Amino acid sequence: MDSALIRVVLVLGTYFPLDHVAPIKILDSAMDGVHPLQPNKCGESLGGLPPVLPTKVTVQITNRLSMRYLAVQCKDKHSDLGVHQLNVGETYSFQFFPKFYFPTTLYFCHFVWLEGDHYFDIYDQDRDGYCKGNTCIWEIFPTGPCRTNKDPRQCYGWNPPPAVQQSNNTLLA
Repeated sequence: MDSALIRVVLVLGTYFPLDHVAPIKILDSAMDGVHPLQPNKCGESLGGLPPVLPTKVTVQITNRLSMRYLAVQCKDKHSDLGVHQLNVGETYSFQFFPKFYFPTTLYFCHFVWLEGDHYFDIYDQDRDGYCKGNTCIWEIFPTGPCRTNKDPRQCYGWNPPPAVQQSNNTLLA
């Protein structure tokens, strides 16, 4: 029997037979205090390196409008997560796997209440990465959304309004 077919590698506690195994060199400084076979916590990096495996991210959106219902509709390029009605203090959340090799994941949300109609890029992989603890926590205020699991809290303005379409089908600048 070919020895290459017999070799196995221990990956996160599970054996996988491989046709060939390439050597992997890990910098000692990135592994200080970590056993080589001990996996890192999901989404946490070792010495600034990206996570070993793709990890789910959770986005939480909480209505902090004063005495107003908030309608939230979030989408990415491929899917619409539907409309959700939030009372004051209520939270809506969703999960997804960010793109691992090409970090371009983007989710945007439409927020509507009695006095407001705004859009915001609720998850931008370039800006947010894996967030703290793989959860991006947002609170929605009339002035804009604030990410509260960063220290200090970071508040943003709304996205610019989309172009308005006139009745003769021409766009205003």
